[in-house]
Amino acid sequence: MSTIMPHVRFSTEELPANMQFEAWQEQPYAFEVSPAEDEWPKSFAAEVDVYVFGSSLMLRAKQGAQRYAISHDRARKGGRDLFLFTCYERGEYRGCAGADEIKGGAGDIQVLDLSQTMNTIETSSAMTGVAISHDALRQKLGTLDKLHGLDLRQTTGAFLSDYFQLLVRRLPTMSEQEAAATAEATIDVIAACVRPTQQRMAPVAAQVQSVLVARAEKLVERHLEETQLLISAKN
Repeated sequence: MSTIMPHVRFSTEELPANMQFEAWQEQPYAFEVSPAEDEWPKSFAAEVDVYVFGSSLMLRAKQGAQRYAISHDRARKGGRDLFLFTCYERGEYRGCAGADEIKGGAGDIQVLDLSQTMNTIETSSAMTGVAISHDALRQKLGTLDKLHGLDLRQTTGAFLSDYFQLLVRRLPTMSEQEAAATAEATIDVIAACVRPTQQRMAPVAAQVQSVLVARAEKLVERHLEETQLLISAKN
């Protein structure tokens, strides 16, 4: 029997205004958050949906302006061996990932290694993200060098953004079995998008994007077909 995938939701909507940001700070996310301005916000709107699909996580978030960081102390503690690939649908961010400057806005894909330091400030924003373990990506890429702070906007970012929107629409209606199959396809798609360097990708971005689209569609269809056959056999 198939079951709907695990899903966790957090929202400040029903909290008193003066308690909203404090409640947001207390959530067990990877980042340390603080006010965007010197003064404590009088209210703070935030809502996050997190879906567990296979070995990966997908999040859909809307939040007010804030600073967020991973300090040296938090990075040293470990336990967050994940890469977060985030597509901003609204808002802007700027800061640093390790020693590298990062900045972007709507449509950009931000890649962060949650085991390394970072510090940014963002405006009120909306985003979709996928978190994948180091081990899962290492199996596909061989090396994880230079992923922290990677900028995909001039290469495969547009395709990956479209793919994330497809996931947002489909995941809530999937069974756990379907979602696990989709997770495997998603890791393949993301690995294909980050494997080439920007310099190598730029001259052939359009051609590569069309190939990736076709590959992604085939991967998703194949995994879903295999899952449906497995479910039918069990029933």
